[in-house]
Amino acid sequence: MEDQDLKQALSHVAKSLDKVNRVFENRLQELKRGGSDATTIRQTSEAVQSLRDSAAMYLAWAYHYADVPQPSAQITSAEEN
Repeated sequence: MEDQDLKQALSHVAKSLDKVNRVFENRLQELKRGGSDATTIRQTSEAVQSLRDSAAMYLAWAYHYADVPQPSAQITSAEEN
């Protein structure tokens, strides 16, 4: 696989993970607006954060393993938000 093909595939994965993260974050906002109980909101918030962090770690590993420089505009981790 050529570097360009690998970069493109990793970019698709990054965009897909970003989309999933946004959907989960929107769900959390819906729960907050809808007045869900505090336990559900807390658990969902923790899940959103875990997914975001896991996606960032997965992408960092994938770029490292593929020996391809990671673009600076990827999914951010909890420390960056």
